[in-house]
Amino acid sequence: PAFDYEGFSGNTEINYQGVKDMIFRVGGGLAWRPPAMNELFSRGLHHGAAAVENGNSGLLKEESISVEAGASLNKKKLKLNLDVYQKQIDQFIYLVPAAQPTLTIRGAFPTFNFEQIPAIFRGADLNGKWIISQKVTLENSTSIVRAFHQNTKEGLVQIPADRMENSLIYYLRTAKMKNAVRLKASFENVLKQTRVDPNIDFAPPPAGYNLIHLSARAKVRLGQQQMTVDFGVNNLLNTSYRDYLNRFRYFT
Repeated sequence: PAFDYEGFSGNTEINYQGVKDMIFRVGGGLAWRPPAMNELFSRGLHHGAAAVENGNSGLLKEESISVEAGASLNKKKLKLNLDVYQKQIDQFIYLVPAAQPTLTIRGAFPTFNFEQIPAIFRGADLNGKWIISQKVTLENSTSIVRAFHQNTKEGLVQIPADRMENSLIYYLRTAKMKNAVRLKASFENVLKQTRVDPNIDFAPPPAGYNLIHLSARAKVRLGQQQMTVDFGVNNLLNTSYRDYLNRFRYFT
């Protein structure tokens, strides 16, 4: 078959600096995309995801209208950035769990169909840094997303759960060290996804979880060259958890 897709994309943003050390911004945009090859023509087992995916050659292009607003605070020791947004997406393409798995000689595989719906996405992203001293810094990163069917208001599947990561950074400096060693401890908190009907998926959303990560970074000069060395340990406490967006959670 032959397909022909056309669309228009554009963005505009207004920035206003009316308060010292603060910038306010508001903007909007239009965007579109054609359906991808796999969304049109998939028909069978996706070996990387251990799931059957069925495309739909009748899919139309996605078109979206977005509005955004934000504010940034940039002081010497305190930096904050907040963005909020809403995107209205006509003919949003996404994978919907089928009612029954597909039975094969290798076993039963969860099955997904590419469908289109009118969807609305709303969310907020917050990033902050507080420089307590020359050696100690606190950082925060928070992400919240809400996605639902525009007409029925039902929550969509495969949408990230709310998450927050707080980090404590310590710079190890001595008189003999020209470059500081950066030590970082991060505390990641992911909540349970509660805004989706558990009966439309093959397994209910897993519980939320908390993880601890440690890392260290140092810059070492070797002659005329400078090398950056990183060392990290993720999930320090060996916490068992399932991430909602990982489809292998159906199996393990």
